Amino acid sequence: MNKNNKIYYDDLFVGADGFENNRFIGIWKSYDNKIVKKCNWGDFRIIDDKDLDQGDGQFHPNKKYKNNGWENFIKANNGDDAANKLEYKEWWK
Repeated sequence: MNKNNKIYYDDLFVGADGFENNRFIGIWKSYDNKIVKKCNWGDFRIIDDKDLDQGDGQFHPNKKYKNNGWENFIKANNGDDAANKLEYKEWWK
């Protein structure tokens, strides 16, 4: 938030190594509180990710997590056009 309490997205150094934004770390609980899981995310980098992020200048998931939902993301980052289109598909519409 800026000095006038307006929310803005600071992407001034988006191309720089180590850029990170909108980071969160906390817990997720199911509605009945029977399931509790660590929850962490961020734009461009994930905070406290242990060994998930193996990238130098940008986020790149560890290949050992490929089968946990990262396979298409890895393919897209390696130049696969079909995978890249799928990454940008607006699945929520």
